[in-house]
Amino acid sequence: MEEPRPAPTSFAKHLLANPRPWKLNALLATSYSLQAVTASAILLLGLFFVDSLAVAWAIISAIIAIQPGLQQSLAASLTRIVANIVGALVGLGLGEVLGIGPWQVLVGIVVVVVLCQFLRLEDGLRIACIAVVIVLSIQATSVVHSAIERSLTVIVGCIVGTMVQYAAERISQRLGLHDVLFQKPPP
Repeated sequence: MEEPRPAPTSFAKHLLANPRPWKLNALLATSYSLQAVTASAILLLGLFFVDSLAVAWAIISAIIAIQPGLQQSLAASLTRIVANIVGALVGLGLGEVLGIGPWQVLVGIVVVVVLCQFLRLEDGLRIACIAVVIVLSIQATSVVHSAIERSLTVIVGCIVGTMVQYAAERISQRLGLHDVLFQKPPP
């Protein structure tokens, strides 16, 4: 027999029930900002080699990959990479067989949802859906080019974000701030 789920709480209730000192908020905001800016700056160097849309996808992936802890970053990155590959492959397959158009996007979403459920990739479901929409709707040189570019930029962004997270944890350990900055959030 399943246990009943706890009643959902509102964001305001969460804030009131879990107060944090303003100095901690400032420290956490500074830490995340530095990590996000560092990862973005590294990826912006890529503007010299690839188009700006590809760099934007890599930056988005890096920012999503940066989590409160390295293990969470690795999990988020792996989920994002696998989900994007699933979405890109479905988009690639449908695009090559059925072409690109609005109804192909809808079919792609259904196929990705079913595939993610069978792969038990529930945490990446939304990302996979977004990837299939991007591959089937952004007018690139070809569906193949769009699928490859999307997958590679996500992988590069996740790798950079995770590396920045790793460096931030090591630096915070040396400064004696690790337990404050990378503590697990309350449930």
